[in-house]
Amino acid sequence: MAPSSRLHQEIVSPGSRQINYFTKTALYSDAGVKEYWIIDPKKERTIVYHYEDDEICTIYPFSSPIFVGLYPELVIKITDLLDNSLI
Repeated sequence: MAPSSRLHQEIVSPGSRQINYFTKTALYSDAGVKEYWIIDPKKERTIVYHYEDDEICTIYPFSSPIFVGLYPELVIKITDLLDNSLI
């Protein structure tokens, strides 16, 4: 991982569940990543960690808008990214 990484987004697959939820959470926090998103299609939710603010994670359903902490003017809704009519 590059030292300048500030935002990481991971999509959970059956084989990466343990790694995304536990291993990478600690790894990215220790490495200085500012914001980490775990996008979980099976549970249809996104978990966002704002390490810089030292806050507890926030859980968003795919239908909820998520304000990107590093870029406050940027809002992402996962359902919009998954909507085939936009592609």
